[in-house]
Amino acid sequence: MVSRRSLLQASGAALAAGGLGMGLPNPAGAAESVARPLLPSFGRPAHLDVADVSTLDGHDQLLLTTLQGVVNRRRPRL
Repeated sequence: MVSRRSLLQASGAALAAGGLGMGLPNPAGAAESVARPLLPSFGRPAHLDVADVSTLDGHDQLLLTTLQGVVNRRRPRL
């Protein structure tokens, strides 16, 4: 049985290694992985709608940020 302390230490070491760009070595015969971007890239939008949400309360800001993600799923619009 693994203690909670050893589990947290092991996961912390794994997170630290990943944050430093270190990874596990590839097993023999494994193909090299191609680095893929973490975020999608889009071309420049033809028309961009902008709204200042800094004056809204937190719930409304969260709602509009979530809707922004849904609308911008295929191409940038908001």
